[in-house]
Amino acid sequence: MKCILRFSALGFAFLLSQPNAYSADKTLPQIEIPRETRTLRVATETEGTPVAPGKSWTIFSATGAGSVERIQFAAMGDAVAQESSTITITVDGISYSAPTGVFFLNEWESDGGFAAGNLFATKNIANTYSQANGNPVNGMGAYRKIYIPYYKSITITYTNASSANAGLYTQVDYYKGKASPGIHPATQNYFHMYTYPFTTLAQFNQITFLPSVAGPGELDSIFLLASGVAPAPQWLEANPTLNIDGVPYTYGGTEDFFGGQYYFVELPVHTDEYGVARLGFGSNGVYYTAMYRYFHDFPLVFHSSLSFRWANGQKGEGAPPTIKTAANIVYYTELGPETNPHAPELILSPAVANPSADKH
Repeated sequence: MKCILRFSALGFAFLLSQPNAYSADKTLPQIEIPRETRTLRVATETEGTPVAPGKSWTIFSATGAGSVERIQFAAMGDAVAQESSTITITVDGISYSAPTGVFFLNEWESDGGFAAGNLFATKNIANTYSQANGNPVNGMGAYRKIYIPYYKSITITYTNASSANAGLYTQVDYYKGKASPGIHPATQNYFHMYTYPFTTLAQFNQITFLPSVAGPGELDSIFLLASGVAPAPQWLEANPTLNIDGVPYTYGGTEDFFGGQYYFVELPVHTDEYGVARLGFGSNGVYYTAMYRYFHDFPLVFHSSLSFRWANGQKGEGAPPTIKTAANIVYYTELGPETNPHAPELILSPAVANPSADKH
Protein backbone atom coordinates (compact mmCIF):
# COMPACT_ATOMS: atom_id res chain seq x y z
CA MET A 1 0.00 0.00 0.00
CA LYS A 2 2.87 2.40 0.80
CA CYS A 3 4.46 1.79 -2.63
CA ILE A 4 1.18 2.41 -4.36
CA LEU A 5 0.62 5.65 -2.49
CA ARG A 6 4.18 6.81 -3.19
CA PHE A 7 3.83 6.01 -6.90
CA SER A 8 0.49 7.81 -7.03
CA ALA A 9 1.94 10.91 -5.44
CA LEU A 10 4.94 10.91 -7.78
CA GLY A 11 2.73 10.33 -10.78
CA PHE A 12 0.45 13.17 -9.77
CA ALA A 13 3.42 15.51 -9.34
CA PHE A 14 4.71 14.51 -12.76
CA LEU A 15 1.39 15.29 -14.37
CA LEU A 16 1.27 18.66 -12.69
CA SER A 17 4.70 19.50 -14.09
CA GLN A 18 3.62 18.93 -17.70
CA PRO A 19 2.32 21.77 -19.89
CA ASN A 20 -1.39 21.78 -20.65
CA ALA A 21 -1.40 20.47 -24.21
CA TYR A 22 -5.02 21.48 -24.74
CA SER A 23 -4.43 25.12 -23.91
CA ALA A 24 -1.02 25.25 -25.61
CA ASP A 25 -2.11 23.67 -28.90
CA LYS A 26 -3.66 26.55 -30.79
CA THR A 27 -4.84 24.23 -33.54
CA LEU A 28 -7.52 22.72 -31.30
CA PRO A 29 -10.94 24.40 -31.54
CA GLN A 30 -11.75 26.74 -28.68
CA ILE A 31 -15.16 25.96 -27.18
CA GLU A 32 -17.00 29.06 -26.05
CA ILE A 33 -20.36 29.08 -24.30
CA PRO A 34 -22.74 31.59 -25.91
CA ARG A 35 -23.20 34.62 -23.70
CA GLU A 36 -25.73 37.42 -23.73
CA THR A 37 -24.19 40.65 -25.01
CA ARG A 38 -27.27 42.87 -24.79
CA THR A 39 -27.61 45.21 -21.81
CA LEU A 40 -30.20 44.15 -19.25
CA ARG A 41 -32.71 46.92 -18.69
CA VAL A 42 -35.48 47.45 -16.16
CA ALA A 43 -38.84 49.16 -16.60
CA THR A 44 -40.42 50.52 -13.43
CA GLU A 45 -43.69 51.88 -14.72
CA THR A 46 -45.46 51.71 -11.36
CA GLU A 47 -44.31 52.89 -7.96
CA GLY A 48 -47.40 52.81 -5.80
CA THR A 49 -49.54 53.76 -8.79
CA PRO A 50 -53.24 53.65 -7.78
CA VAL A 51 -55.37 51.72 -10.26
CA ALA A 52 -59.10 52.26 -9.81
CA PRO A 53 -61.59 49.33 -9.78
CA GLY A 54 -62.24 48.06 -13.29
CA LYS A 55 -59.40 50.09 -14.75
CA SER A 56 -56.21 48.93 -16.45
CA TRP A 57 -52.60 50.04 -16.23
CA THR A 58 -49.73 49.27 -18.58
CA ILE A 59 -46.77 47.98 -16.61
CA PHE A 60 -44.54 47.49 -19.66
CA SER A 61 -44.58 48.54 -23.30
CA ALA A 62 -41.95 48.46 -26.04
CA THR A 63 -41.63 48.52 -29.81
CA GLY A 64 -39.11 46.83 -32.05
CA ALA A 65 -37.40 43.57 -31.12
CA GLY A 66 -36.45 42.44 -27.64
CA SER A 67 -37.31 40.00 -24.88
CA VAL A 68 -38.85 40.17 -21.41
CA GLU A 69 -37.00 38.03 -18.88
CA ARG A 70 -38.68 38.57 -15.50
CA ILE A 71 -41.73 40.26 -13.98
CA GLN A 72 -41.80 41.42 -10.35
CA PHE A 73 -45.24 42.42 -9.17
CA ALA A 74 -46.95 43.69 -6.01
CA ALA A 75 -50.54 44.86 -5.65
CA MET A 76 -51.60 46.49 -2.41
CA GLY A 77 -55.29 46.95 -1.64
CA ASP A 78 -58.16 44.48 -1.67
CA ALA A 79 -56.32 41.16 -1.40
CA VAL A 80 -59.61 39.27 -1.68
CA ALA A 81 -60.04 40.34 -5.29
CA GLN A 82 -56.45 40.73 -6.47
CA GLU A 83 -56.31 37.05 -7.33
CA SER A 84 -59.08 37.52 -9.91
CA SER A 85 -57.52 40.60 -11.46
CA THR A 86 -55.91 40.06 -14.83
CA ILE A 87 -52.47 40.12 -16.42
CA THR A 88 -52.62 40.53 -20.22
CA ILE A 89 -49.52 40.06 -22.38
CA THR A 90 -49.83 41.25 -25.98
CA VAL A 91 -46.92 40.04 -28.12
CA ASP A 92 -46.70 41.24 -31.73
CA GLY A 93 -50.44 41.83 -31.75
CA ILE A 94 -51.51 38.54 -30.12
CA SER A 95 -52.94 38.75 -26.59
CA TYR A 96 -52.67 36.19 -23.79
CA SER A 97 -54.51 36.71 -20.49
CA ALA A 98 -54.47 35.03 -17.08
CA PRO A 99 -55.88 35.81 -13.65
CA THR A 100 -53.17 37.35 -11.47
CA GLY A 101 -53.54 34.54 -8.92
CA VAL A 102 -52.99 31.89 -11.60
CA PHE A 103 -50.13 33.68 -13.36
CA PHE A 104 -48.17 34.12 -10.11
CA LEU A 105 -49.56 31.01 -8.33
CA ASN A 106 -50.78 33.07 -5.37
CA GLU A 107 -54.46 32.23 -5.72
CA TRP A 108 -56.72 32.07 -2.62
CA GLU A 109 -55.12 34.95 -0.74
CA SER A 110 -58.40 35.60 1.00
CA ASP A 111 -59.19 32.11 2.24
CA GLY A 112 -57.04 32.02 5.34
CA GLY A 113 -53.98 30.02 6.30
CA PHE A 114 -51.87 31.34 3.42
CA ALA A 115 -49.75 34.07 4.95
CA ALA A 116 -46.11 33.46 5.96
CA GLY A 117 -46.48 29.67 5.90
CA ASN A 118 -46.92 29.55 2.13
CA LEU A 119 -44.34 32.11 1.08
CA PHE A 120 -41.36 30.81 -0.88
CA ALA A 121 -38.76 31.94 -3.38
CA THR A 122 -37.04 30.05 -6.20
CA LYS A 123 -35.16 31.12 -9.29
CA ASN A 124 -38.23 30.94 -11.51
CA ILE A 125 -41.25 31.72 -9.32
CA ALA A 126 -41.85 33.23 -5.88
CA ASN A 127 -44.61 34.38 -3.54
CA THR A 128 -42.96 37.03 -1.40
CA TYR A 129 -45.90 38.71 0.34
CA SER A 130 -49.40 37.52 1.20
CA GLN A 131 -51.73 39.34 3.56
CA ALA A 132 -55.49 39.56 3.63
CA ASN A 133 -55.86 40.82 7.19
CA GLY A 134 -54.21 44.22 6.92
CA ASN A 135 -51.04 43.31 8.83
CA PRO A 136 -49.29 45.53 7.89
CA VAL A 137 -51.19 46.07 4.64
CA ASN A 138 -53.49 44.02 2.44
CA GLY A 139 -52.02 42.76 -0.79
CA MET A 140 -49.74 40.31 -2.53
CA GLY A 141 -46.19 40.21 -3.85
CA ALA A 142 -44.58 37.81 -6.33
CA TYR A 143 -42.17 37.45 -9.20
CA ARG A 144 -41.94 35.16 -12.19
CA LYS A 145 -39.05 34.51 -14.54
CA ILE A 146 -40.61 34.26 -17.99
CA TYR A 147 -38.85 34.53 -21.34
CA ILE A 148 -41.02 36.44 -23.83
CA PRO A 149 -39.34 37.20 -27.16
CA TYR A 150 -41.01 39.86 -29.30
CA TYR A 151 -40.18 41.17 -32.77
CA LYS A 152 -42.50 44.14 -33.34
CA SER A 153 -44.03 45.14 -30.03
CA ILE A 154 -45.09 44.03 -26.56
CA THR A 155 -47.49 45.37 -23.94
CA ILE A 156 -48.11 43.95 -20.45
CA THR A 157 -51.25 45.25 -18.78
CA TYR A 158 -52.83 44.82 -15.34
CA THR A 159 -56.61 45.13 -14.93
CA ASN A 160 -57.97 45.68 -11.41
CA ALA A 161 -60.96 43.43 -10.65
CA SER A 162 -61.22 44.46 -7.00
CA SER A 163 -63.63 46.93 -5.42
CA ALA A 164 -60.88 49.28 -4.24
CA ASN A 165 -57.85 51.05 -5.63
CA ALA A 166 -54.85 48.77 -6.13
CA GLY A 167 -51.44 50.26 -5.44
CA LEU A 168 -49.04 48.73 -7.95
CA TYR A 169 -45.31 48.20 -7.59
CA THR A 170 -43.76 46.50 -10.61
CA GLN A 171 -40.42 45.87 -12.26
CA VAL A 172 -39.91 44.24 -15.66
CA ASP A 173 -36.42 43.07 -16.65
CA TYR A 174 -35.90 43.03 -20.40
CA TYR A 175 -33.40 43.16 -23.24
CA LYS A 176 -33.65 45.42 -26.26
CA GLY A 177 -32.88 43.98 -29.69
CA LYS A 178 -32.71 40.39 -30.91
CA ALA A 179 -31.04 37.81 -28.68
CA SER A 180 -27.34 37.17 -29.10
CA PRO A 181 -26.57 34.13 -31.34
CA GLY A 182 -26.73 30.80 -29.57
CA ILE A 183 -28.51 32.05 -26.44
CA HIS A 184 -31.85 30.47 -27.30
CA PRO A 185 -32.62 27.51 -29.60
CA ALA A 186 -34.92 27.87 -32.59
CA THR A 187 -37.64 25.96 -30.69
CA GLN A 188 -38.01 29.08 -28.49
CA ASN A 189 -38.58 31.52 -31.34
CA TYR A 190 -42.19 32.42 -30.51
CA PHE A 191 -43.88 32.78 -27.12
CA HIS A 192 -47.30 31.30 -26.32
CA MET A 193 -49.26 31.19 -23.05
CA TYR A 194 -52.34 29.03 -22.70
CA THR A 195 -54.55 29.64 -19.66
CA TYR A 196 -57.42 27.34 -18.83
CA PRO A 197 -59.72 29.42 -16.56
CA PHE A 198 -61.22 28.09 -13.36
CA THR A 199 -63.87 25.49 -13.97
CA THR A 200 -65.50 22.69 -11.98
CA LEU A 201 -64.47 19.10 -12.63
CA ALA A 202 -66.48 16.14 -11.36
CA GLN A 203 -64.99 13.05 -9.76
CA PHE A 204 -62.86 10.96 -12.16
CA ASN A 205 -63.60 13.28 -15.08
CA GLN A 206 -60.68 14.42 -17.19
CA ILE A 207 -59.77 17.72 -18.75
CA THR A 208 -57.50 18.69 -21.62
CA PHE A 209 -55.62 21.65 -20.21
CA LEU A 210 -53.61 22.10 -23.41
CA PRO A 211 -55.22 21.10 -26.71
CA SER A 212 -52.83 19.85 -29.34
CA VAL A 213 -50.15 22.33 -30.39
CA ALA A 214 -48.58 22.09 -33.83
CA GLY A 215 -44.78 21.73 -33.60
CA PRO A 216 -41.91 22.05 -33.67
CA GLY A 217 -41.54 23.78 -30.33
CA GLU A 218 -40.63 23.51 -26.68
CA LEU A 219 -42.57 23.31 -23.40
CA ASP A 220 -41.52 25.83 -20.76
CA SER A 221 -43.77 25.35 -17.73
CA ILE A 222 -47.05 24.01 -16.36
CA PHE A 223 -48.92 25.59 -13.43
CA LEU A 224 -51.90 23.60 -12.09
CA LEU A 225 -54.34 24.70 -9.38
CA ALA A 226 -57.10 22.64 -7.76
CA SER A 227 -59.24 22.90 -4.63
CA GLY A 228 -62.09 21.00 -3.01
CA VAL A 229 -63.75 20.04 0.27
CA ALA A 230 -61.99 16.83 1.26
CA PRO A 231 -60.03 15.30 4.15
CA ALA A 232 -57.14 14.80 1.73
CA PRO A 233 -56.48 16.08 -1.80
CA GLN A 234 -57.33 12.80 -3.52
CA TRP A 235 -57.51 14.59 -6.86
CA LEU A 236 -53.72 14.27 -6.78
CA GLU A 237 -54.09 10.54 -7.47
CA ALA A 238 -54.62 11.28 -11.16
CA ASN A 239 -51.87 10.51 -13.65
CA PRO A 240 -51.02 13.55 -15.82
CA THR A 241 -50.42 12.74 -19.48
CA LEU A 242 -48.22 14.66 -21.89
CA ASN A 243 -48.78 13.66 -25.50
CA ILE A 244 -45.55 14.41 -27.36
CA ASP A 245 -45.44 13.94 -31.14
CA GLY A 246 -48.44 11.59 -30.93
CA VAL A 247 -46.99 9.43 -28.13
CA PRO A 248 -48.68 9.62 -24.69
CA TYR A 249 -46.37 9.75 -21.65
CA THR A 250 -48.23 9.20 -18.39
CA TYR A 251 -46.79 10.15 -15.00
CA GLY A 252 -47.74 8.12 -11.93
CA GLY A 253 -49.50 10.65 -9.74
CA THR A 254 -50.02 14.40 -9.85
CA GLU A 255 -47.84 15.29 -6.88
CA ASP A 256 -45.11 13.07 -8.37
CA PHE A 257 -45.28 15.02 -11.62
CA PHE A 258 -44.72 18.22 -9.63
CA GLY A 259 -41.83 16.84 -7.57
CA GLY A 260 -43.45 15.45 -4.41
CA GLN A 261 -44.86 12.29 -2.89
CA TYR A 262 -47.88 11.42 -0.73
CA TYR A 263 -49.69 14.71 -1.29
CA PHE A 264 -46.60 16.76 -0.23
CA VAL A 265 -47.61 16.22 3.42
CA GLU A 266 -44.05 15.69 4.75
CA LEU A 267 -42.23 18.07 2.43
CA PRO A 268 -43.93 20.90 0.53
CA VAL A 269 -41.34 20.97 -2.26
CA HIS A 270 -40.01 24.35 -3.47
CA THR A 271 -37.25 23.89 -6.05
CA ASP A 272 -36.36 25.87 -9.15
CA GLU A 273 -37.82 23.18 -11.42
CA TYR A 274 -40.93 21.98 -9.57
CA GLY A 275 -42.90 22.26 -6.36
CA VAL A 276 -46.12 23.26 -4.61
CA ALA A 277 -47.01 26.90 -3.98
CA ARG A 278 -50.25 26.37 -2.04
CA LEU A 279 -51.07 23.38 0.15
CA GLY A 280 -53.58 22.85 2.95
CA PHE A 281 -56.89 23.95 4.38
CA GLY A 282 -58.18 27.49 4.30
CA SER A 283 -60.32 28.97 7.05
CA ASN A 284 -63.38 28.00 4.99
CA GLY A 285 -62.62 24.24 5.22
CA VAL A 286 -61.52 23.97 1.58
CA TYR A 287 -58.26 22.18 0.76
CA TYR A 288 -56.05 24.03 -1.73
CA THR A 289 -53.25 22.86 -4.01
CA ALA A 290 -51.27 24.98 -6.49
CA MET A 291 -48.28 23.36 -8.22
CA TYR A 292 -45.64 24.25 -10.78
CA ARG A 293 -43.15 22.48 -13.03
CA TYR A 294 -40.50 23.97 -15.31
CA PHE A 295 -38.62 22.15 -18.05
CA HIS A 296 -35.44 24.21 -18.05
CA ASP A 297 -32.91 21.71 -16.72
CA PHE A 298 -34.35 18.95 -18.90
CA PRO A 299 -35.79 20.61 -22.04
CA LEU A 300 -38.97 19.08 -23.45
CA VAL A 301 -38.83 19.58 -27.22
CA PHE A 302 -41.64 18.46 -29.52
CA HIS A 303 -41.36 18.10 -33.28
CA SER A 304 -44.93 17.76 -34.53
CA SER A 305 -47.39 18.14 -31.63
CA LEU A 306 -47.91 18.59 -27.88
CA SER A 307 -50.92 18.33 -25.57
CA PHE A 308 -51.54 17.95 -21.82
CA ARG A 309 -54.38 16.09 -20.10
CA TRP A 310 -55.32 15.64 -16.42
CA ALA A 311 -58.15 14.08 -14.39
CA ASN A 312 -59.86 14.62 -11.04
CA GLY A 313 -58.56 11.56 -9.23
CA GLN A 314 -58.33 7.93 -10.24
CA LYS A 315 -60.81 5.10 -9.86
CA GLY A 316 -59.76 2.68 -7.13
CA GLU A 317 -57.62 5.35 -5.46
CA GLY A 318 -59.89 7.32 -3.16
CA ALA A 319 -63.01 9.34 -3.89
CA PRO A 320 -62.21 12.99 -4.65
CA PRO A 321 -64.99 15.60 -4.56
CA THR A 322 -65.97 17.85 -7.42
CA ILE A 323 -63.16 20.36 -7.59
CA LYS A 324 -62.36 23.81 -8.88
CA THR A 325 -59.33 23.78 -11.17
CA ALA A 326 -57.30 25.94 -13.55
CA ALA A 327 -53.99 25.80 -15.39
CA ASN A 328 -51.41 28.09 -16.96
CA ILE A 329 -49.03 26.67 -19.57
CA VAL A 330 -46.17 28.48 -21.32
CA TYR A 331 -44.63 27.03 -24.46
CA TYR A 332 -42.75 28.18 -27.53
CA THR A 333 -42.91 27.33 -31.21
CA GLU A 334 -40.23 27.50 -33.86
CA LEU A 335 -42.64 28.67 -36.54
CA GLY A 336 -44.62 31.90 -36.45
CA PRO A 337 -47.82 32.60 -34.47
CA GLU A 338 -49.93 32.09 -37.59
CA THR A 339 -49.20 28.36 -37.28
CA ASN A 340 -50.52 28.21 -33.70
CA PRO A 341 -53.89 26.37 -33.77
CA HIS A 342 -55.18 28.15 -30.65
CA ALA A 343 -57.10 31.38 -30.53
CA PRO A 344 -55.33 33.95 -28.35
CA GLU A 345 -58.20 34.14 -25.87
CA LEU A 346 -59.15 31.56 -23.24
CA ILE A 347 -60.55 28.32 -24.59
CA LEU A 348 -62.76 25.89 -22.71
CA SER A 349 -62.81 22.21 -23.57
CA PRO A 350 -65.42 19.92 -22.01
CA ALA A 351 -64.61 17.46 -19.27
CA VAL A 352 -65.41 13.90 -20.29
CA ALA A 353 -65.93 10.63 -18.47
CA ASN A 354 -62.69 8.86 -17.64
CA PRO A 355 -63.58 5.20 -16.95
CA SER A 356 -60.08 3.99 -17.74
CA ALA A 357 -58.02 6.07 -15.31
CA ASP A 358 -55.69 3.19 -14.57
CA LYS A 359 -52.82 3.50 -12.15
CA HIS A 360 -49.36 3.37 -13.75
